[in-house]
Amino acid sequence: GEVLTLVHGSRASSVEKNNTKRRFINVEPLGNVILQRGVAQCFREVLASVGNDLEFGQLVHRARVRTKVATVDFSNASDGTLLEAVKLAFPGSVTRTLCRYRSPMVLIEGVYHVPVKLSSMGCGFTFETMSLLLLAVARALDPNATVYGDDVIIDNAVAEDFCAAAQAIGYKVNHEKTFINAPFRESCGAFYMDG
Repeated sequence: GEVLTLVHGSRASSVEKNNTKRRFINVEPLGNVILQRGVAQCFREVLASVGNDLEFGQLVHRARVRTKVATVDFSNASDGTLLEAVKLAFPGSVTRTLCRYRSPMVLIEGVYHVPVKLSSMGCGFTFETMSLLLLAVARALDPNATVYGDDVIIDNAVAEDFCAAAQAIGYKVNHEKTFINAPFRESCGAFYMDG
């Protein structure tokens, strides 16, 4: 029998996000996932070295919402990391590695499609790449900004500029879950109301 099956890329699927919505995911080839997780680990080390450790990111955000900060969230952020934005933001050697290990095509209902996004949930480095890209944009405006996936905590004074910059590279701000200069804040499932 065959030990290895070669495919042209991932295949599309979805999982329940909540009771009314499904989330698009890629079912990635196992070999790619192993390589993707290696890249993700390198990104985690870089993020930790600049004070944005993903191992503690949720705890940090849950504590930070108690302070006067802006909390920014995005809609379908995992699908919002555009390949062109990554090519512009990351060094060539990093981009080449990401492109080498990502699925270049996605099988949807029997037809392969070439995505313009870097990857979706299901890819082993989607979360870390998104965290790193959004942190780079946020830290250009606020050296104390922190990011956990698509949850961003940033100074209120620059939050609107951050949202505009993030939208310029392909992300869509979720205005229902974004709180700028507001008495209420939410990040990583933690909620806080002044007073």
